Parts: sequence; structure tokens; C-alpha cells
Amino acid sequence: MRGEGAQFAKWAVNRDGELRFAGGYQAKLGQWAWKGRLTSAQSDAIDTIVRDARWLSGVPVVGNSTVHDASDAPPKKWQVRVAGPASDRAFEVIGPNSAVLAVWSVFEQAGKARFSGELNRLPQGDLDRYMRERRVQEQAGQQIAEQERE
Repeated sequence: MRGEGAQFAKWAVNRDGELRFAGGYQAKLGQWAWKGRLTSAQSDAIDTIVRDARWLSGVPVVGNSTVHDASDAPPKKWQVRVAGPASDRAFEVIGPNSAVLAVWSVFEQAGKARFSGELNRLPQGDLDRYMRERRVQEQAGQQIAEQERE
């Protein structure tokens, strides 16, 4: 799936739930910036969206958007490729589309999750703790100053 407007991003999911992402120049070159995994809930959500939007069967549901062949190149488009168990499909959706945006949202959520381990290891900001430590430091400084006066 490729992004809308001036944004150029490429997301791909294989049948095993491996998620790949590339943005900007890397996406245009076909180079992946990182790989991750979808959770089973994220995979289920995408399966439901694809099924409900009929991306693999019949005419895709596009709401107020329109489906075009690859030869039409308007400024805002989503290129969608879906591989199913029995068939594959590729099409473009012009303009906003709830199914495309829902899949994009799942991809972004999965992409952000790759940072959660690193973020969880960082110290958490705690104003109360900071104030306690500051008081302890001030008291220690006062004790040192008193000892030096004696």
C-alpha cells in the first residue's frame, strides 16, 4: 500500500504476518527501512477490512472514492495490492477511503509498537520523585555547609 499526496510510503505484509515499511526515497527504490510483525489482532483487523471492502472479490467498496487503472495518475491516490489464497488483486483508489485509511491505521499502529520496548526502558518522568530527590540533595548540601562551619 502506498501513501496519499506528496507522501510516499510503502507498507507490505506477507502471509506470515511480517510487516515491512519504507518511506520516501527508500520506498521509491524498493528498499525496506525496517521489518516487524503484526499481532494476531492486527492481522484479523486487516483480514476483516479486506473482506468487508471486497478487495479480493467483486468490485472493491470505495465509498466516495473511485477506483482507477494504473494508467490514470491523479495527485492523490492509494495503490493497493492484495494477495489472497486463490487470487491477487491490484487497484488504485483516488481520494480518502475508509477501508484504506483503516488498514493504514493498523500499519501505523504496528509500526509505532516497534518503539514500545525502547520507550519502556527509558526512565519515566516523575515530578514527585524529582522534588524528593531535590530536597534530599538540598538537605545534604545544608549538612555539608554546617559541617564546614564547625
